[in-house]
Amino acid sequence: MKKHNTHNSRNFGYGKQLAFAGKQAIQDRYGEGKYATRASHGARFKQFADWCKQQGVNDARKITEDTISSYARELSRQVDSGLKSVSYAQNQLSSINVVISTMRGDRKLKVSPSSLVGERSHIRDTVPLSLDRQTYELASSRLQSVEAKLALAFAREFGMRLREAGLFCPKGAMCSGIVNLAT
Repeated sequence: MKKHNTHNSRNFGYGKQLAFAGKQAIQDRYGEGKYATRASHGARFKQFADWCKQQGVNDARKITEDTISSYARELSRQVDSGLKSVSYAQNQLSSINVVISTMRGDRKLKVSPSSLVGERSHIRDTVPLSLDRQTYELASSRLQSVEAKLALAFAREFGMRLREAGLFCPKGAMCSGIVNLAT
């Protein structure tokens, strides 16, 4: 029987070190699967745990909204100086939300990443290669199967990823009412 989520023991029973406890909480949440998800959350939470250690916080029970907000201010400074992107800073705060909610067993300590480090915004300054009509026509002419040509057309015209376009079934979409060609 697991001893995790015991509110009266250090790091809610996940271990003595905050970074290790976060890793154990992620293991509890996702199990053996989702390796990349576990690794991403673990790496981002470890950065937070290291920052907490520098601040003298070594127990997840002592982490408050003020602690996370203070960390978010540090992330904002890094975003403003160009050391981190807004999206990565938001991902770091999101990982903290995931790990802390798993450790605590509730969602009472949750922060809004976009309100703390800013909104994501990416404005393209170069034209993507897929918009070049000549390149598209050349690629389309070299394809043999109708399915491959359709996938390329969907990817270009609707902005789908090539995998999404390859898995897309136009006939099924029309039958299910997702796509209505009459309008």
